[in-house]
Parts: sequence; C-alpha cells; structure tokens
Amino acid sequence: MNETRDDQTPATRHKRKPSISHALWRQPQQLEPCHHGIRLFDIYLGVNVIAPSTLRAFWEQHPAAEAPLKAWQKLIQAGTYSTWADLRNDFPRADYISERRLTIFDIGGNKYRLITFIRYESQTVFIKHIYTHAEYDKWSKGGRP
Repeated sequence: MNETRDDQTPATRHKRKPSISHALWRQPQQLEPCHHGIRLFDIYLGVNVIAPSTLRAFWEQHPAAEAPLKAWQKLIQAGTYSTWADLRNDFPRADYISERRLTIFDIGGNKYRLITFIRYESQTVFIKHIYTHAEYDKWSKGGRP
C-alpha cells in the first residue's frame, strides 16, 4: 500500500541523498518536471572519487604523501566540473593526455603524480595510478615503474 502523509508531496517523495557518505550537499535545486509532471531534486554536489583506497595504500608506503593527497581529495570532492577548463580553474598544473584520456595531477609540490580518468557528465574521478615523480617519468616513457 502506497500511503502518502499530508506533508509529503510527489516531489518530496523523490528527494533522496545518494549513499556516498563523504559527499558534500547543498540545498536542493528544482529541476524541470519529468514526463509525469513530478519535480525531482538535484541534491548532490561534488565529485565522486572511485578507489580512494588506492590513495590510502600509496600514503602508507609514502607517509609524506598523506597530507597532500587528502588535500587533493577534499578539493576535488568539493568541486563540480563540467569541462577540462572548469577543472583547470582549481588545478592549474593538471595535465591531460588526450590519446589516453587521462588527467594527471601534480601532488605535493610535484613530488607525486596522480593519474586519473574523469567522467565529467557523472562527476566521477577514477584513480588509475599514483607514482613518485621518478616512477612517473619511467611510466610516461613507456616503461613500468
């Protein structure tokens, strides 16, 4: 049985927080009604980082990388980026390898390189690799660190 409380309109029944506990939230912004005439709400703000355990594993091996990686994660999750240009506003030293569709971040004063794949339409960053700068140089020349 679908019972509706008096204070629950069709629009508020659709209001859900995504299950990502580390995400940041803002006041809902109303979107255009769907084909049923129900207004849905866009309540998610920020970028979802896939595989943050990769960050933890790296800083366990390189303790000096922990603070800069946490700072990067906090900044990337707080932003919303629809294009490469938007990303460059917050990360001016980021590089893009077009043939591989990878975005490279300088971390910790260029001591570490974070290789990611970004899906702007879904606000998702996939962590591919993290290297020291020396390991990155070897990787970028076609070798394996």
